[in-house]
Amino acid sequence: MSPTVAQLKKREEAKQDSDPLWTVNEVAEYLRWDPETIRQKARLGVLPGLKMGRVWRFRSQAIKTWVAQVEDSGKVKIKTEYLVK
Repeated sequence: MSPTVAQLKKREEAKQDSDPLWTVNEVAEYLRWDPETIRQKARLGVLPGLKMGRVWRFRSQAIKTWVAQVEDSGKVKIKTEYLVK
């Protein structure tokens, strides 16, 4: 028996509830960027974020997915001198 639409919606809501919201500083630490860069990228729509009043919040999974998409796009420059010894 397949799940109903209501059951699927409830599962999706539960999944989102288990995905913590990160602050600007937490995203900055994760990406190793300056917090102001995080705010600027969020304002421009480059980073997926939620504006809640005066503060930004970011779903951790959305940030991780964004990083994976950027890596897959080939727009990331990896400094190989740090990888090779």
